[in-house]
Amino acid sequence: MSATLQHLHDSLYLGNPTLVKTRDFCDIDVTTNRLIFLFLVLVSGYQFLVAPLLISISPWFILTLLPTLLFSSTTGVMVHEAIHGLLYPDPLKNRRMGQVMAVCMGIAYDLQRFDHLRHHRISRTEHDCDEVYIAPRRSTRKVINYYYRKLFGAYWHDFVLTALVGFLPTRFIYPVMSFINGSMIVPSDHSALSIILRNQKLSALRAEGACILLLLTCSAFLYGGNLWVLVILYLLKAFILTVLDSFAHYQTPINDPLFARNVKVPLFFERACLMNFNYHGAHHIFPTVPWNKIPRYMQHFEPDFCLITHGGLFRSLKAKYKPPRVFSMWPRRWLAGGRREEKSF
Repeated sequence: MSATLQHLHDSLYLGNPTLVKTRDFCDIDVTTNRLIFLFLVLVSGYQFLVAPLLISISPWFILTLLPTLLFSSTTGVMVHEAIHGLLYPDPLKNRRMGQVMAVCMGIAYDLQRFDHLRHHRISRTEHDCDEVYIAPRRSTRKVINYYYRKLFGAYWHDFVLTALVGFLPTRFIYPVMSFINGSMIVPSDHSALSIILRNQKLSALRAEGACILLLLTCSAFLYGGNLWVLVILYLLKAFILTVLDSFAHYQTPINDPLFARNVKVPLFFERACLMNFNYHGAHHIFPTVPWNKIPRYMQHFEPDFCLITHGGLFRSLKAKYKPPRVFSMWPRRWLAGGRREEKSF
């Protein structure tokens, strides 16, 4: 872990001064969160239930779906806020809001929750750093699999588990998902699926999966002969969510769970679509700070910690879609861009 980030984390977060509190519910802007929640429910309702009726009148209404895609990432960020208990002070209401957003997103809430909280503990370690793989030599199969996951695979695997595989008897879930993922999943591992089953959250996953299937079935019926519009809409939503997933982590120092980029994006996209999620470096150090308060914490990164800010969104996505790197053994240190420190092995 970089010494500067460790110092920042220890002195500000663990030191718990007045500014930095552990989930101060008074900091949660409940009114704004409710309005965003209602807006996103209306956007999803329009996409799935209203738009097909309008398109049946005139195909030009297909164009009205394009601006709604801008808020695909916002739905994901709302789920992320709920995961950290920052949508609503009441835990049950917070969870329910997160579950509704998860249904709109198409992936079970607990599946994302367990996976994301695990991510905060193991980010940039060998268990959560997929642009690095260990092999004797470069593997074309691993490179192809990497790009598949970075374009659609990461989303579809979770969608299939939520909407289809989760309804199977438990003894069949592991082998089916192991086949889909291309790697063995067992009850004792630390995958989100195993944690869900161990924590007896399968019933919640199935309930959300049923809601997703009901929503898609009703939408497919309404789209009728224009079903291709729904298919393309869902593909684009999945693509956007997959592309923006973890975009602030690629080509950042390995073995440094606190490190992430603070990415510069246009102000509208930052506030209206990403809800300050682009300040991901600040979020990893202050994970209990609500989205609307994150910008004020940026002052702690200047001037001594300005190096954590690494350019714009294009640069981050370029880093994400560079070919994965092969190592013969897991490196103890690795700097952004692949530059190795002295005595790194």
